[in-house]
Amino acid sequence: MLIIFRWWYFLGIGGIGLTAFGAVETGHALDSEPEPASVSLAALESGAAPPQPYVRLGTNLAMYPMLAYQERSGRIENVCYPLISEDHAYVQAWRKLAERYGDADVPPGEVPVLDGVRVYAFDKQWKQLADLPSDTVPNESLEGLLFPVKKLGDKERQLLVTSSGRPVESDVLVLEVGRKPRSLLTCIQFLAVGVALLVLAVLRFFKKPKPAQ
Repeated sequence: MLIIFRWWYFLGIGGIGLTAFGAVETGHALDSEPEPASVSLAALESGAAPPQPYVRLGTNLAMYPMLAYQERSGRIENVCYPLISEDHAYVQAWRKLAERYGDADVPPGEVPVLDGVRVYAFDKQWKQLADLPSDTVPNESLEGLLFPVKKLGDKERQLLVTSSGRPVESDVLVLEVGRKPRSLLTCIQFLAVGVALLVLAVLRFFKKPKPAQ
């Protein structure tokens, strides 16, 4: 059966997408203060909940050796990597090995495995594959929106699974580095335009055709 798509079909699809986007952004705006809340990564790893989505994450280690990336047409679109604190069991294990072996190589059977990561970062600052870092880097702080992994889309979730190398736990948090909540006024405008597009599409769909002359 041949289906002819009318222009109002696309109008409705755009309205649905814009309304959904506006609803998500409105949630971030309502839940966040204008300034980021300071959050300790060690506290999050101990099970603490962030006070709001917009945060400034304290001292952390960016585990770039475990990063995964998405690319399109040769350009990097998104990068995911674990963030851990200095108190994480992985760091403590390496410190004990350093005390034991010093500058000597650690036997392969004793190399720690990174596990129990509570926060993964999604970062869009890199555009070229050659620019991606490969070493663990300490950060004084990182700002962005922090939210539960269940809010990720399928594409982003798959990127996270690639980075972690295992199924993702339900208590994992995701930090979108550099992202800020939009103003409430902007969010309302998104919602209003989305709803308006939907209404126009519905009205046009049910409009009776003019009788033939």
